[in-house]
Amino acid sequence: MWTKFLNLWKTSHEEATFSARRWRRIFQAAGAGAAGRIISITCSLVQIPIALRHLGSDSFGLWITLTSMVTLVNFADLGMGLGLQNLISRAHGKDAPHELNLAFRTGFLVLTGISALLLLGGLPIISHLDWAVLLNIHNSVLALDAKSSAMVVAIAFCVGIPLMTFQRVATGLQLGWLTSATACLGSILSLLFVLIASFLNMRLVAFITMVVLAPLLANIVLALMLRTHVRLFSSQERFFDSRMIRPLFKSGLMFLVPQIGATLMNAVPVVVLSAVCGPAAVTPYSLAQRIVGLASQAASMVLTPLWPAYAEAYVRGDVDWIKKTFRLSILAVVLGLPLPCLAFWLHGETLIRLWSSYQGELGFWFLGAMAAWLAVTTAGLVCAMFLNGLGRLRGQAIYGSLFVGCAILLLRPITEQIGMVGVPLTMTICYVIINLSCATIECFRVYRNLSGPVKFRFNSAPAL
Repeated sequence: MWTKFLNLWKTSHEEATFSARRWRRIFQAAGAGAAGRIISITCSLVQIPIALRHLGSDSFGLWITLTSMVTLVNFADLGMGLGLQNLISRAHGKDAPHELNLAFRTGFLVLTGISALLLLGGLPIISHLDWAVLLNIHNSVLALDAKSSAMVVAIAFCVGIPLMTFQRVATGLQLGWLTSATACLGSILSLLFVLIASFLNMRLVAFITMVVLAPLLANIVLALMLRTHVRLFSSQERFFDSRMIRPLFKSGLMFLVPQIGATLMNAVPVVVLSAVCGPAAVTPYSLAQRIVGLASQAASMVLTPLWPAYAEAYVRGDVDWIKKTFRLSILAVVLGLPLPCLAFWLHGETLIRLWSSYQGELGFWFLGAMAAWLAVTTAGLVCAMFLNGLGRLRGQAIYGSLFVGCAILLLRPITEQIGMVGVPLTMTICYVIINLSCATIECFRVYRNLSGPVKFRFNSAPAL
């Protein structure tokens, strides 16, 4: 009897300890994310006018264009980075440092191979493109700089793919504050390098080289900081294990579809709006999207740390903590979201005019549709973090793809009928009917069937 009582007390004590540690790391990640975001925004606001004065409007525009083009291929890692993050979280939940290290090293090698293939295939294409025609550049000197600048940006992007694995490891280990600190360091270095480049009067290619070095150096610093928490490289252990490739690719491909969808949903609405309503209509949409994006980033900073926490708790079989945290996340969104959405709907036009000096009309219903888009995507983020942490990726890939396809098909005809408001309204309606409804149903079905502990199979992706 006493043995049974002691075992029960020990189990309860361990669960309480793990729960307290999870919450501590969640709050650390959210707090560091908020501080890092403030510093990053401040650095960006300071460096942009400095860069504009140094480069001039044409070179500055080329720099922004090249960096924007890179965002269109953010899924070039085939989702392997997020897949690796899930494997790290589960190995951490198992208290299996050997499997954790092996997952990292295998993922690092795979992503390095992807990076090398992109370089070998991309650099010849970049060198043969006529950038003057592609980007409508009339300045002959700037046209020569465009090709070299594009190659510098492409090389930095490819080198950054394997270096990003360190951020995935930190997030998977619930050390989100390290990731935020790294992002903050990258922003500070970027501002510093812009100041140095401006002071030395560097040309565009040298200027861009300085700027793209900042995030690479920040990730190297993160790798050094991680050494105090986990030994990622060791000459005494093998570097690669083929058993990790299958779960890495399987999990990664499930994340690839949402990444492509997110890229399309960032690019297509702007193109449709410009084609239907003219380029001038893109300006108010972009301004409203910037404000909504800040609120969305704030919600993401709070909710994203739940992903690795769910994964670790799931592997440990701490079902009660998962269910309680999921209920709390729903309650937080229900109580915290209506007020900022309503405030943006009613006062968003005044806020945008004070911030940007834009004097055009945004429209009451357009702002309402943008506020609704913020509300539904935040609700969807609650579901996504829960399902991602528990390894439920296939359903999200399916109904996420359906949402993107339907939205892209309907955006143009609806916008032609009702104007600018058609863009956020179409995205909101499609998201609610397809994505949010399916995700909600799946969440509560998974919630009802949750039980633990979970057996982690090293040679395959865990599933419910």
